[in-house]
Amino acid sequence: MLSQHIVNPWLQSIQAHNEGNYDASVEIMNKVVEHIGAKAYYNISQAYYWNGYQEQAIESIERCIELDQFSAIARFFYGNLLFNQSVEKSLAAYDKAYTCMRDNNQIDYTTLGMNKRFFASDILFNRAVCKFSLGQFDNALKDIDLAFAVVVGDERIIALESLKSFIENDRDEESHWIPIQLECSCIYRPKEQNKTEQNKFEMNLGMHNGESHITGPAIETVTLRKQNSFSSRLKNSTSFRKAKNRPTHLKDITTDTTANSPSTSPSSLSTLIHSLKPASRIII
Repeated sequence: MLSQHIVNPWLQSIQAHNEGNYDASVEIMNKVVEHIGAKAYYNISQAYYWNGYQEQAIESIERCIELDQFSAIARFFYGNLLFNQSVEKSLAAYDKAYTCMRDNNQIDYTTLGMNKRFFASDILFNRAVCKFSLGQFDNALKDIDLAFAVVVGDERIIALESLKSFIENDRDEESHWIPIQLECSCIYRPKEQNKTEQNKFEMNLGMHNGESHITGPAIETVTLRKQNSFSSRLKNSTSFRKAKNRPTHLKDITTDTTANSPSTSPSSLSTLIHSLKPASRIII
């Protein structure tokens, strides 16, 4: 069990992250990083990424992987970070992430302190995007077919169908597909053995509803109205992919909700297709 002099700064770092104060989040987490280990480096990498510091994010996630080489979600995030630098290296990271799934269709990271169900189909989608970008069309379609066998959720099915259709019918069109990304609230929290003291600390910080404020909204709750909105936008537009130029950092992208900054955590995949701007990507 972690002592409170470690748990309290960890919670402070999470609070700063959720408020979009990523510099403070990193500064606070660095004070206890040696006590927490891989999870702390993962959180630091996320904070750097959302703050626009790509190189620091890569360095931190590499340190995380050194300490926890079997973390599928860390390797997935590593692949995301590498994509704009090297599609080949990004693909290699996704390959290792898929291996770390150990034939599981999903991993529930809740038991490890993250409010996240992580799906193998998302890794396969991103692998397919890499292979498509490298001109490996047949291999990309094979990954899409593998993903269809294990996919969960209508939004993911639509994304796979859209990518498959493009590869089969429009591959010669100038376009750039973008890997699925992790949402901003996808970070580690202290496990529940310190729940009572955590709740007291959260109250002092002004957090509402205890841990639920820290973890962010559940991403699996999708209303029918939002699903229909998602489907119509995705099927009737080309904004699911970005033409000509690669995307800038996510902080330059707004959602189809009232969000104006990357620190806002939308409630489901259906609200996370950035279909209003060309530099768009999926966040899960």
